[in-house]
Amino acid sequence: MCKNEAWSGRRLVVDYFKFFGCVACTHIPDEKRKNPDDKRETCIFLSVRSKAYKLCNPTNIKIVISHDVVFNEDHF
Repeated sequence: MCKNEAWSGRRLVVDYFKFFGCVACTHIPDEKRKNPDDKRETCIFLSVRSKAYKLCNPTNIKIVISHDVVFNEDHF
C-alpha cells in the first residue's frame, strides 16, 4: 500500500504507462492527411503528458502529442 492509497482509500490507476522507446502508431486526422491511405504514422514513445502521449516521429524528427495511440511494446 502506497501513501496515496492509504490517504485516499483508492488504488492508483497507471494503466496508461508504457515502456519508454517502444513503437507506437498514432492516428492522423482527416484534415492533416494528403493521401487517404495514410491514416497512421509510426513513432517512438517518449513520455506521458496528463493522459496524452508524447511521441517522436523518426522520419521527420518531429514531436507528436496524441491521445489516439496504439502501442507495440514488444518492439523497441
